Amino acid sequence: MRLKRIFILFFVVTGIPARLMQAQEIKGDASLEQDTILIGDQIGFNLSFTGPQDVVVDWPDFQDTLTSEIEIIKKSKIDSIVKDEDQLQLEQHITITSFDSGYYKVPPVKFAYRLPADTTDYYFITKENKLLVNTIQVDTTQAIKPIKGPIKAPYTFKELLPWILGLAGLIAIAVVLLYFFVWRKKEKTIPFLRPKPPLPPHIIALNELEKLKQKKLWQQGRIKEYHTELTDIVRMYIERRFGINAMEMISPEILEWLPRDEVDEALLGKLTQMFSLADMVKFAKEKPLPGDNDQSYKNAESFVEETIKRPDEAEKTVTEEESSDGTEKRKV
Repeated sequence: MRLKRIFILFFVVTGIPARLMQAQEIKGDASLEQDTILIGDQIGFNLSFTGPQDVVVDWPDFQDTLTSEIEIIKKSKIDSIVKDEDQLQLEQHITITSFDSGYYKVPPVKFAYRLPADTTDYYFITKENKLLVNTIQVDTTQAIKPIKGPIKAPYTFKELLPWILGLAGLIAIAVVLLYFFVWRKKEKTIPFLRPKPPLPPHIIALNELEKLKQKKLWQQGRIKEYHTELTDIVRMYIERRFGINAMEMISPEILEWLPRDEVDEALLGKLTQMFSLADMVKFAKEKPLPGDNDQSYKNAESFVEETIKRPDEAEKTVTEEESSDGTEKRKV
Protein backbone atom coordinates (compact mmCIF):
# COMPACT_ATOMS: atom_id res chain seq x y z
CA MET A 1 0.00 0.00 0.00
CA ARG A 2 2.81 2.35 0.86
CA LEU A 3 4.61 1.42 -2.35
CA LYS A 4 1.52 2.32 -4.38
CA ARG A 5 1.32 5.76 -2.79
CA ILE A 6 5.00 6.38 -3.53
CA PHE A 7 4.37 5.37 -7.18
CA ILE A 8 1.48 7.81 -7.58
CA LEU A 9 3.45 10.59 -5.85
CA PHE A 10 6.31 9.98 -8.26
CA PHE A 11 4.11 10.65 -11.27
CA VAL A 12 2.58 13.76 -9.72
CA VAL A 13 5.94 15.24 -8.68
CA THR A 14 7.75 14.45 -11.91
CA GLY A 15 4.83 15.88 -13.94
CA ILE A 16 4.73 13.10 -16.48
CA PRO A 17 1.97 14.17 -18.89
CA ALA A 18 -1.25 12.22 -18.88
CA ARG A 19 -0.82 11.57 -22.55
CA LEU A 20 2.24 9.43 -21.86
CA MET A 21 0.14 7.33 -19.51
CA GLN A 22 -2.43 7.05 -22.26
CA ALA A 23 0.31 6.06 -24.66
CA GLN A 24 0.85 2.92 -22.62
CA GLU A 25 -2.66 1.82 -23.67
CA ILE A 26 -1.94 2.30 -27.40
CA LYS A 27 -1.02 -0.78 -29.37
CA GLY A 28 -1.07 -2.09 -32.90
CA ASP A 29 -1.01 -5.54 -34.43
CA ALA A 30 -0.39 -7.15 -37.83
CA SER A 31 -0.85 -10.92 -38.07
CA LEU A 32 -1.35 -13.65 -40.66
CA GLU A 33 -4.34 -15.98 -40.35
CA GLN A 34 -1.93 -18.87 -40.91
CA ASP A 35 1.78 -19.15 -41.50
CA THR A 36 1.77 -21.98 -44.07
CA ILE A 37 -0.11 -22.16 -47.39
CA LEU A 38 -0.01 -23.96 -50.72
CA ILE A 39 1.15 -21.95 -53.69
CA GLY A 40 -1.76 -19.85 -55.00
CA ASP A 41 -3.87 -20.16 -51.84
CA GLN A 42 -5.37 -17.02 -50.31
CA ILE A 43 -5.20 -16.06 -46.63
CA GLY A 44 -5.93 -12.98 -44.54
CA PHE A 45 -3.44 -10.43 -43.24
CA ASN A 46 -5.18 -8.53 -40.43
CA LEU A 47 -4.25 -5.07 -39.17
CA SER A 48 -5.57 -3.57 -35.94
CA PHE A 49 -4.85 -0.50 -33.83
CA THR A 50 -6.22 0.31 -30.37
CA GLY A 51 -6.02 3.68 -28.66
CA PRO A 52 -8.01 6.59 -27.22
CA GLN A 53 -10.98 7.76 -29.24
CA ASP A 54 -9.34 11.11 -29.96
CA VAL A 55 -6.09 9.66 -31.31
CA VAL A 56 -5.18 10.50 -34.93
CA VAL A 57 -3.70 7.52 -36.83
CA ASP A 58 -1.85 7.53 -40.14
CA TRP A 59 -3.00 4.14 -41.40
CA PRO A 60 -0.36 2.12 -43.28
CA ASP A 61 -1.14 2.11 -46.99
CA PHE A 62 -0.28 -1.01 -48.99
CA GLN A 63 -0.62 -0.94 -52.77
CA ASP A 64 -0.38 -4.22 -54.70
CA THR A 65 2.11 -6.23 -52.64
CA LEU A 66 3.34 -6.79 -49.09
CA THR A 67 6.71 -7.96 -50.46
CA SER A 68 7.90 -8.76 -53.95
CA GLU A 69 6.71 -12.38 -53.51
CA ILE A 70 3.44 -11.73 -51.63
CA GLU A 71 0.63 -10.12 -53.63
CA ILE A 72 -2.46 -8.32 -52.35
CA ILE A 73 -5.75 -9.59 -53.81
CA LYS A 74 -8.15 -7.16 -52.11
CA LYS A 75 -8.43 -4.86 -49.11
CA SER A 76 -11.43 -4.22 -46.91
CA LYS A 77 -12.45 -0.84 -45.58
CA ILE A 78 -11.06 0.28 -42.24
CA ASP A 79 -13.65 -0.59 -39.60
CA SER A 80 -13.88 1.23 -36.27
CA ILE A 81 -15.11 -0.42 -33.08
CA VAL A 82 -15.70 1.42 -29.80
CA LYS A 83 -14.50 -0.96 -27.09
CA ASP A 84 -15.49 1.16 -24.09
CA GLU A 85 -15.99 4.82 -23.23
CA ASP A 86 -12.53 6.00 -24.25
CA GLN A 87 -11.04 3.18 -26.31
CA LEU A 88 -11.29 2.88 -30.09
CA GLN A 89 -10.17 -0.07 -32.19
CA LEU A 90 -9.49 0.18 -35.95
CA GLU A 91 -9.32 -2.96 -38.10
CA GLN A 92 -8.59 -3.85 -41.72
CA HIS A 93 -8.57 -7.23 -43.49
CA ILE A 94 -6.20 -7.74 -46.43
CA THR A 95 -6.40 -10.86 -48.62
CA ILE A 96 -2.99 -12.01 -49.87
CA THR A 97 -1.47 -14.85 -51.91
CA SER A 98 1.83 -15.99 -53.32
CA PHE A 99 2.67 -17.80 -56.55
CA ASP A 100 6.29 -18.56 -55.65
CA SER A 101 7.15 -21.27 -53.17
CA GLY A 102 9.56 -20.37 -50.40
CA TYR A 103 9.91 -19.00 -46.91
CA TYR A 104 9.16 -15.28 -46.74
CA LYS A 105 9.33 -12.61 -44.07
CA VAL A 106 6.55 -10.03 -43.83
CA PRO A 107 8.17 -6.83 -42.50
CA PRO A 108 6.80 -5.18 -39.35
CA VAL A 109 4.03 -2.64 -39.87
CA LYS A 110 4.48 0.87 -38.53
CA PHE A 111 1.47 2.81 -37.20
CA ALA A 112 2.11 6.56 -36.91
CA TYR A 113 -0.21 8.47 -34.57
CA ARG A 114 -0.64 11.78 -32.76
CA LEU A 115 -2.33 12.68 -29.51
CA PRO A 116 -4.58 15.73 -29.01
CA ALA A 117 -2.82 19.02 -28.25
CA ASP A 118 0.49 17.37 -28.99
CA THR A 119 2.59 17.99 -32.11
CA THR A 120 4.87 15.03 -31.47
CA ASP A 121 4.63 12.09 -33.89
CA TYR A 122 4.51 8.70 -32.17
CA TYR A 123 4.98 5.29 -33.73
CA PHE A 124 3.97 1.75 -32.91
CA ILE A 125 5.82 -1.01 -34.77
CA THR A 126 4.34 -4.52 -34.89
CA LYS A 127 6.17 -7.81 -34.85
CA GLU A 128 7.52 -9.47 -37.97
CA ASN A 129 5.49 -12.26 -39.63
CA LYS A 130 6.77 -15.27 -41.54
CA LEU A 131 5.01 -17.17 -44.30
CA LEU A 132 5.88 -20.56 -45.75
CA VAL A 133 4.57 -21.16 -49.28
CA ASN A 134 4.68 -24.84 -50.24
CA THR A 135 4.49 -26.15 -53.77
CA ILE A 136 2.46 -29.20 -54.79
CA GLN A 137 4.49 -32.34 -54.53
CA VAL A 138 4.69 -34.37 -57.72
CA ASP A 139 5.10 -38.13 -57.54
CA THR A 140 7.55 -38.82 -60.39
CA THR A 141 7.16 -42.60 -59.96
CA GLN A 142 3.59 -42.45 -61.31
CA ALA A 143 2.76 -42.40 -65.00
CA ILE A 144 1.84 -39.08 -66.57
CA LYS A 145 -1.92 -38.72 -66.76
CA PRO A 146 -3.86 -36.72 -69.34
CA ILE A 147 -5.12 -33.27 -68.47
CA LYS A 148 -8.49 -33.30 -66.77
CA GLY A 149 -11.33 -31.83 -68.73
CA PRO A 150 -13.34 -28.85 -67.56
CA ILE A 151 -15.58 -29.49 -64.58
CA LYS A 152 -19.24 -28.93 -65.36
CA ALA A 153 -20.69 -26.39 -62.99
CA PRO A 154 -24.46 -25.93 -62.57
CA TYR A 155 -25.97 -23.01 -64.47
CA THR A 156 -26.98 -19.98 -62.45
CA PHE A 157 -30.17 -17.98 -62.99
CA LYS A 158 -28.09 -15.03 -64.20
CA GLU A 159 -26.60 -17.23 -66.94
CA LEU A 160 -30.02 -18.63 -67.92
CA LEU A 161 -31.81 -15.25 -67.94
CA PRO A 162 -30.69 -14.21 -71.50
CA TRP A 163 -31.89 -17.58 -72.85
CA ILE A 164 -35.23 -17.24 -71.02
CA LEU A 165 -35.76 -13.73 -72.40
CA GLY A 166 -34.78 -14.86 -75.89
CA LEU A 167 -37.23 -17.77 -75.76
CA ALA A 168 -40.00 -15.48 -74.50
CA GLY A 169 -39.27 -13.09 -77.37
CA LEU A 170 -39.47 -15.90 -79.95
CA ILE A 171 -42.80 -17.06 -78.50
CA ALA A 172 -44.16 -13.49 -78.66
CA ILE A 173 -43.07 -13.16 -82.31
CA ALA A 174 -44.65 -16.52 -83.14
CA VAL A 175 -47.95 -15.46 -81.53
CA VAL A 176 -47.98 -12.20 -83.51
CA LEU A 177 -47.26 -14.00 -86.79
CA LEU A 178 -49.90 -16.61 -86.00
CA TYR A 179 -52.43 -13.86 -85.39
CA PHE A 180 -51.75 -12.06 -88.65
CA PHE A 181 -51.52 -15.13 -90.90
CA VAL A 182 -54.05 -17.48 -89.32
CA TRP A 183 -56.48 -15.92 -86.90
CA ARG A 184 -56.84 -12.64 -88.79
CA LYS A 185 -57.37 -14.56 -91.99
CA LYS A 186 -60.20 -16.42 -90.31
CA GLU A 187 -61.67 -13.14 -89.14
CA LYS A 188 -61.88 -11.98 -92.75
CA THR A 189 -64.15 -14.92 -93.58
CA ILE A 190 -66.72 -13.77 -91.00
CA PRO A 191 -69.83 -12.44 -92.75
CA PHE A 192 -69.86 -8.67 -93.11
CA LEU A 193 -71.80 -6.97 -90.36
CA ARG A 194 -73.55 -3.81 -91.43
CA PRO A 195 -72.27 -0.93 -89.30
CA LYS A 196 -74.75 0.83 -87.13
CA PRO A 197 -76.04 3.88 -89.01
CA PRO A 198 -74.99 7.22 -87.53
CA LEU A 199 -77.52 9.26 -85.62
CA PRO A 200 -79.26 12.02 -87.58
CA PRO A 201 -77.92 15.54 -86.94
CA HIS A 202 -81.05 16.69 -85.15
CA ILE A 203 -80.92 13.77 -82.67
CA ILE A 204 -77.29 14.58 -81.84
CA ALA A 205 -78.06 18.28 -81.44
CA LEU A 206 -81.12 17.74 -79.23
CA ASN A 207 -79.16 15.31 -77.03
CA GLU A 208 -76.36 17.84 -76.62
CA LEU A 209 -78.85 20.61 -75.82
CA GLU A 210 -80.40 18.44 -73.11
CA LYS A 211 -76.95 17.77 -71.60
CA LEU A 212 -76.24 21.51 -71.62
CA LYS A 213 -79.52 22.18 -69.88
CA GLN A 214 -78.71 19.67 -67.14
CA LYS A 215 -75.38 21.37 -66.44
CA LYS A 216 -77.14 24.58 -65.34
CA LEU A 217 -74.13 26.69 -66.30
CA TRP A 218 -75.69 30.13 -66.42
CA GLN A 219 -77.48 29.44 -63.11
CA GLN A 220 -73.99 28.98 -61.59
CA GLY A 221 -72.72 32.26 -63.03
CA ARG A 222 -70.76 30.53 -65.86
CA ILE A 223 -72.56 32.59 -68.49
CA LYS A 224 -69.78 32.81 -71.10
CA GLU A 225 -69.23 29.05 -70.97
CA TYR A 226 -72.98 28.48 -71.36
CA HIS A 227 -73.35 30.63 -74.48
CA THR A 228 -70.16 29.23 -76.02
CA GLU A 229 -71.42 25.64 -75.70
CA LEU A 230 -74.90 26.60 -76.91
CA THR A 231 -73.67 28.26 -80.10
CA ASP A 232 -71.17 25.43 -80.76
CA ILE A 233 -74.02 22.88 -80.63
CA VAL A 234 -76.04 24.91 -83.14
CA ARG A 235 -72.99 25.52 -85.39
CA MET A 236 -72.23 21.77 -85.50
CA TYR A 237 -75.88 21.01 -86.27
CA ILE A 238 -75.88 23.52 -89.15
CA GLU A 239 -72.66 22.02 -90.48
CA ARG A 240 -74.07 18.48 -90.48
CA ARG A 241 -77.60 19.43 -91.58
CA PHE A 242 -76.87 21.97 -94.33
CA GLY A 243 -73.28 21.16 -95.28
CA ILE A 244 -72.05 24.62 -94.27
CA ASN A 245 -68.65 25.02 -92.61
CA ALA A 246 -70.31 26.84 -89.73
CA MET A 247 -67.60 26.07 -87.16
CA GLU A 248 -65.17 28.28 -89.11
CA MET A 249 -67.60 31.14 -89.82
CA ILE A 250 -68.62 34.18 -87.84
CA SER A 251 -72.30 34.59 -86.93
CA PRO A 252 -73.34 36.93 -89.80
CA GLU A 253 -71.76 34.60 -92.37
CA ILE A 254 -73.73 31.63 -91.03
CA LEU A 255 -76.99 33.56 -91.26
CA GLU A 256 -76.14 34.63 -94.80
CA TRP A 257 -75.28 31.11 -96.04
CA LEU A 258 -78.37 29.38 -94.68
CA PRO A 259 -80.72 28.36 -97.53
CA ARG A 260 -83.81 30.56 -97.52
CA ASP A 261 -86.00 27.81 -98.95
CA GLU A 262 -85.49 25.78 -95.77
CA VAL A 263 -84.99 28.50 -93.16
CA ASP A 264 -87.66 31.18 -93.05
CA GLU A 265 -87.41 34.65 -91.59
CA ALA A 266 -88.84 33.57 -88.23
CA LEU A 267 -86.08 30.98 -87.75
CA LEU A 268 -83.45 33.47 -88.89
CA GLY A 269 -84.73 35.86 -86.23
CA LYS A 270 -84.34 33.19 -83.54
CA LEU A 271 -80.79 32.41 -84.68
CA THR A 272 -79.98 36.12 -84.82
CA GLN A 273 -81.08 36.59 -81.20
CA MET A 274 -79.04 33.60 -80.01
CA PHE A 275 -75.82 34.49 -81.92
CA SER A 276 -76.03 38.20 -81.12
CA LEU A 277 -76.45 37.63 -77.37
CA ALA A 278 -73.62 35.08 -77.38
CA ASP A 279 -71.30 37.52 -79.18
CA MET A 280 -72.16 40.26 -76.66
CA VAL A 281 -71.38 37.93 -73.76
CA LYS A 282 -68.12 36.64 -75.24
CA PHE A 283 -66.71 39.89 -76.66
CA ALA A 284 -68.46 42.74 -74.82
CA LYS A 285 -68.75 41.00 -71.42
CA GLU A 286 -72.50 41.48 -71.46
CA LYS A 287 -74.39 40.13 -68.44
CA PRO A 288 -77.81 39.08 -69.77
CA LEU A 289 -80.90 38.58 -67.65
CA PRO A 290 -81.98 35.03 -66.76
CA GLY A 291 -84.88 35.32 -69.18
CA ASP A 292 -82.50 36.15 -72.04
CA ASN A 293 -80.35 33.10 -71.30
CA ASP A 294 -83.39 30.88 -71.28
CA GLN A 295 -84.72 32.44 -74.48
CA SER A 296 -81.46 31.69 -76.32
CA TYR A 297 -81.80 28.03 -75.36
CA LYS A 298 -85.44 27.91 -76.54
CA ASN A 299 -84.51 29.56 -79.84
CA ALA A 300 -81.71 27.04 -80.44
CA GLU A 301 -84.00 24.12 -79.62
CA SER A 302 -86.77 25.52 -81.82
CA PHE A 303 -84.37 26.00 -84.76
CA VAL A 304 -83.26 22.36 -84.59
CA GLU A 305 -86.77 20.99 -84.28
CA GLU A 306 -88.14 23.08 -87.16
CA THR A 307 -85.34 22.22 -89.60
CA ILE A 308 -85.38 18.43 -89.18
CA LYS A 309 -84.81 16.82 -92.58
CA ARG A 310 -87.96 15.02 -93.69
CA PRO A 311 -87.79 11.48 -95.13
CA ASP A 312 -88.70 12.69 -98.63
CA GLU A 313 -85.81 15.17 -98.49
CA ALA A 314 -83.35 12.47 -97.43
CA GLU A 315 -84.52 10.25 -100.33
CA LYS A 316 -84.14 13.16 -102.71
CA THR A 317 -80.60 13.78 -101.52
CA VAL A 318 -79.62 10.14 -102.05
CA THR A 319 -81.15 10.18 -105.55
CA GLU A 320 -79.16 13.28 -106.45
CA GLU A 321 -75.94 11.64 -105.27
CA GLU A 322 -76.68 8.54 -107.38
CA SER A 323 -77.26 10.69 -110.43
CA SER A 324 -74.07 12.70 -109.90
CA ASP A 325 -71.64 9.72 -109.79
CA GLY A 326 -73.65 7.32 -111.99
CA THR A 327 -73.38 4.56 -109.41
CA GLU A 328 -76.33 2.75 -107.88
CA LYS A 329 -76.48 3.15 -104.11
CA ARG A 330 -78.76 1.30 -101.76
CA LYS A 331 -80.76 3.53 -99.43
CA VAL A 332 -80.57 2.75 -95.70
